[in-house]
Amino acid sequence: MKSRSGKVPLLALVLAAVFLAAVGYLLVQDPGSARYDQDPDLTTDLTKELQQPEENEEYTGPIIGPGRETEDNGGRVQLNQEGTQENPGGVRGRVVSPQNKGVQGAKVVLTQRLQPAQTFLAQEEGRGVGRFSAVTDSGGRFQFLTLPAGQDFDVWVFHSEYAALQANPVTAIEGETQNLADIVLREGFRVYGKVTDSADNPLEATVEIRLQRNRFTGLSEGEQRQEDEDSGRLKVVETQADGSFEIRNLAQGIWRLRGNSEGYASAQVNPVVLMAQADKSDEDGDPMSKKVDLTLGPEFILRGMVINEAREPIENAQVTVTRARPRPIFSAYATSDSGGNFEVRGLQDGVYTVAAQAEGYTTERVSNVKADTATVEVVLAVKGTVTGRVIGPDGRAVTRFHLELMKVNKGTAMYGRTGRKLPVEDRNGNYSFSNIDKGTFVLLCTAEGMAPSYSPGFFVDRGDTVRGIDIKMRRGGKIFGYITSATTGKALPGAEILLRGPDYREADATHFFGGYLNDPNNVPNMSAKSNQKGYFELEHAFPGDVQVEIRHDTHLSDFRRVQVADSADVDLGSIELYAGGTVIGTVKDQKGRPVAGGTVYLNRQPETGGWFSANQTLDAQGRFRFIGLKPGTYDLTASGPQADGFFAIFTDERSKKVYLDSGKTVTQDLVIQVD
Repeated sequence: MKSRSGKVPLLALVLAAVFLAAVGYLLVQDPGSARYDQDPDLTTDLTKELQQPEENEEYTGPIIGPGRETEDNGGRVQLNQEGTQENPGGVRGRVVSPQNKGVQGAKVVLTQRLQPAQTFLAQEEGRGVGRFSAVTDSGGRFQFLTLPAGQDFDVWVFHSEYAALQANPVTAIEGETQNLADIVLREGFRVYGKVTDSADNPLEATVEIRLQRNRFTGLSEGEQRQEDEDSGRLKVVETQADGSFEIRNLAQGIWRLRGNSEGYASAQVNPVVLMAQADKSDEDGDPMSKKVDLTLGPEFILRGMVINEAREPIENAQVTVTRARPRPIFSAYATSDSGGNFEVRGLQDGVYTVAAQAEGYTTERVSNVKADTATVEVVLAVKGTVTGRVIGPDGRAVTRFHLELMKVNKGTAMYGRTGRKLPVEDRNGNYSFSNIDKGTFVLLCTAEGMAPSYSPGFFVDRGDTVRGIDIKMRRGGKIFGYITSATTGKALPGAEILLRGPDYREADATHFFGGYLNDPNNVPNMSAKSNQKGYFELEHAFPGDVQVEIRHDTHLSDFRRVQVADSADVDLGSIELYAGGTVIGTVKDQKGRPVAGGTVYLNRQPETGGWFSANQTLDAQGRFRFIGLKPGTYDLTASGPQADGFFAIFTDERSKKVYLDSGKTVTQDLVIQVD
């Protein structure tokens, strides 16, 4: 983002560099690799059961944090809190034709919109993304009434007779059902051309065009392909006798076109950019059409086997073949048979990397493989296992508990999340945690009536079973007190009490990975809430030198440093929280229309009260509301619904400075240009 001087702040450049590194990491991962990193029966406790959807609303997938929700209908500042809402939000709307007639049978899909850091960590931990879907009725109407409040969603609309459409994003507001503007489906773009061989002879071929996604979905390649077919993001046609093809009703966006014919190498054109620009058209003068011809060369075939270290075949291994050179990158997929054999046809000449993965095995790669190789061997190693016993403070076996695998990272004392969790019930307290990658780890154990406790560290090699990693649970202490508002002097219900390590800083919640990384001192997540009398108890608190953070949506946070001992009480007495500032407003375009689905950004520079950054998706009326803010001078900016918010650049005309005082509300509307 630009400051008022027109220069890009250094911190913004650093964040951008970090984000690009994260995106680069995601791009080099094998599709769906995280899915083979987990025990199939593991539960992550990140998905809470939502209430049954209304009518035609269907929910699939987990909802990933954050979402510190407010009780007001105007929005929230995003922090790290997971869970469902007792009072969810909703949206309803209508899908119509250009003639304003309702479109029956259109599929409307809401997909959880993740922040960049959430995307990175979701990929790391093998988590999926929450989705809701509905089908329009005879009047083109749809509704979603059980959306988790405080979450943002991308909206995709598809009907076979129209081009699919990426509609404006929506945000779910607790206790409110928003009425969305009509979503208009139209005829889309057309891509046509001819498929020939290198001698210009027409070929019978299969041509597919696929829209490139710009968001993480958490699906395997097979699942992703099926979803793309069902949603109009992937279309497949056969050529005519003269090699010609035509694909209609394509959505605006960046596509990849690919042609396949038996006995020939596949040809690919990437990208195929379909954007409505009046000054650009194809050779026939149609701005909604694009001519793309495909020439298929000689076919190369790559064959091989996927085996384990005992040279036994591995069935159903997912094989990804990616051309490393020459450019452009070209990928193909296969699955090993019962003999571990795989074959990838239709390859172009070049040098490839072959990667294979299978459940319970490590992912392995073989590099510098020529396209016509028939003897590739990909050897997968069995993942490791750790076993042990969990013992209570009284020395007796703990029969029910949960384990979470945490990675010990080089160069930092902070443990890394893996997303691997295991519920255990065993009368002797024994456990066995399998499918562990090579590395150094600890286990975090939680059990009712005890403090969260860590195991000793252990190293797992491929195929190893590490035994004797026993965990001695501790009782922990009790932290209690009362929370009041310094403004009213009355009890403050709903304040959240969280346990932090001594090195945790409040600013950690607003940096790039804000709220998503583990505690810097590895203090486990523990929290409680104040009741109607302002009283709270945090039982079985993690023992040691810790901070207690007390925070509330509308008030400023407070921190108390305490020592927690087993079976001891810590009385914090009465704690006053001071009201924070509030910024509310509406974003409109030059014609006075609300910018629904846009994004508003609130930033505070270090010299005006310390670094802070937050953003919100505008609701259906273009409203936003930031609450619980520290005093200081903030920059308030906004962008339209189609802008890439992370790299959005703003001019002075689209930015306002706002000064906030404690407990005060400032109203600041914005007017922006929306294309």
